[in-house]
Amino acid sequence: MVNIKSYFKLDKTFFKIFAIDFVTFWGLILIFLASSTFWISKVSSVLQGQSVEGLQNFLLTAPIGQVQDFQSDLVTFFAGIIIFMILTLLAITFSRSFVWKTLHKKWVPFYKWFLLALELIIPSTIYFFAFFIVRIILLEIVKFIGNTSYNSIIGSGVYPQSLIDISTLYINVLGMILYLILLFITFASFTSELRVLRAVEKSYHIMRKQIKQISKLFLIATIVAIILSLVLLPFRFTLSYQPVLTMFLNSVLTFMFISWLRFNTSRLVTQK
Repeated sequence: MVNIKSYFKLDKTFFKIFAIDFVTFWGLILIFLASSTFWISKVSSVLQGQSVEGLQNFLLTAPIGQVQDFQSDLVTFFAGIIIFMILTLLAITFSRSFVWKTLHKKWVPFYKWFLLALELIIPSTIYFFAFFIVRIILLEIVKFIGNTSYNSIIGSGVYPQSLIDISTLYINVLGMILYLILLFITFASFTSELRVLRAVEKSYHIMRKQIKQISKLFLIATIVAIILSLVLLPFRFTLSYQPVLTMFLNSVLTFMFISWLRFNTSRLVTQK
């Protein structure tokens, strides 16, 4: 018997980790928007409305002073991109330290989260490659069942593309939810072990030991995600001409869902 209420017993910890994610995301967005005007001006200055061949001719024929100004703008442009990427990386790693300290009452230095992220690149790539293959197979099954049912009901025709798109969307959601659960289990294990290999080994044992609980969480998370998508559906039409407000609403619900999923996954890992 699934005690659904237990998954929604949230305390101040949930709201703290939601606030950390939300502030981090919008902080990066505001930094990007504040610097985008500067970057656009530098891009315009670098390109000068010319093609690649035109720029080559300019570099060969222009006075030395203009070429040096061009090189300075180019360096500034790429330096700005690198600085923003570094700030993004620092913000993400610092915020992960605070999030998991809030959950497990243990501080893990931000550079360790950075190293963990690097070491999880290959496993994550393998996961998404496998998921891509599975998604293709599932979509073919959906198309076959859809066309068969559609023909039996309508008499002829092709399964509507809109329904295929919806199926694709929810298959992607399922794949992402499963990935987040596995990722959060690994993060929770890493918080206690502080070594990647030990954390992966501990995560594997947790997944074996608590497969039923993980399956229940996956099922409930899927239902919650579907409900949230239906809640957002009317706003996609009413707020279609207000992209900033739409983005804000999407980010609120998205980070609330991620924080809820992380909160429950962490509780699942730490329960005896």
